[in-house]
Amino acid sequence: QPDVNDDHQIHFIYLLSLDGKDSELDISGWIEKRVNSVNRKFLKMSGGALIGLTFSGVALRANAQEKVSPSDADAKALEYAEKSPVEGSTCSNCMYIDGAEGDAYRPCKAFAGRLVNSNGYCKIWVKLPG
Repeated sequence: QPDVNDDHQIHFIYLLSLDGKDSELDISGWIEKRVNSVNRKFLKMSGGALIGLTFSGVALRANAQEKVSPSDADAKALEYAEKSPVEGSTCSNCMYIDGAEGDAYRPCKAFAGRLVNSNGYCKIWVKLPG
């Protein structure tokens, strides 16, 4: 999308696998809507006080973390499933996963830190390095 102002800006980059389909999340307004939603939730949960940053893989932690539902609009856009249909490819071994290894639900960067099923999968899955 074209820049609409000269204020400070954050630019997001997302990756596609070599054979992945570009859903044009950057130009469709999906990313902007998701960031605005996260900002609203952040302000609501923190009461306006600064309680953390979400940059560089440092996830914002709240007492009550929300689980991603496969019926959510963003989950549908990324074809999220609670159980992976792809052998050996689960949220637990994806580069976007955070949280403690072995937990049934863990925060995911692709869903703005909301919890995903460790056995789940979405179409932007990328193998965890190492």
